[in-house]
Amino acid sequence: MDFLPPPPLLDHHSRPVLHGELGLGRFERLLADAVTGGETGSGSGGGWFDSAAGLAVLRWCPPLLGIEPHCSPARYLARRREFGAYAARRALLRGSGIGDLLVDTTAAAPGSAAAVDGGEPVTVAELDAALPGHARELVPLDELAAQVGATSGSVPAQLRNLGTALETAARSAAGFVCDAGPLLWQPESARPPGRAEVARAASAA
Repeated sequence: MDFLPPPPLLDHHSRPVLHGELGLGRFERLLADAVTGGETGSGSGGGWFDSAAGLAVLRWCPPLLGIEPHCSPARYLARRREFGAYAARRALLRGSGIGDLLVDTTAAAPGSAAAVDGGEPVTVAELDAALPGHARELVPLDELAAQVGATSGSVPAQLRNLGTALETAARSAAGFVCDAGPLLWQPESARPPGRAEVARAASAA
């Protein structure tokens, strides 16, 4: 019996990819950033490459670049440099099984820790070109609101302009993202705020 290959995956909340070559220290700092739940390295000398996320990188990524799985971190990063940033990015993305990305650009915005540590982020258009499918942007609501607030002279103008900015972004964006922490810790605040509450918050900002 012939089996159909699995369909390409959709990563519904991905992080940006960074331009440039990464040394061991920089890669580990970014890897540590990606580890959740307070996980730490095993203490055996491998640092963050000894975490579950680091072991997964060393298991699945090296073969996509033509070298053995579970090689040393230094060998893996040297192989990435041999390929070059563009070719390595393309090989890793296309070999991941992911067809489409929805990209949250806040993680590597210019000036953020990720951007400073690993260079400027690859644009969504560049990611789109590297994928077998498509990449589309997730617009961060807090950044959009901050941009509108910085260019609006009054609270009424800010509220009007925010509505316009949301409508404009919705025409091309795949979706919106925001910090859900307050909703998790304060479920009673999950209801949409009224216009008066929004005006008070904008005045206090």
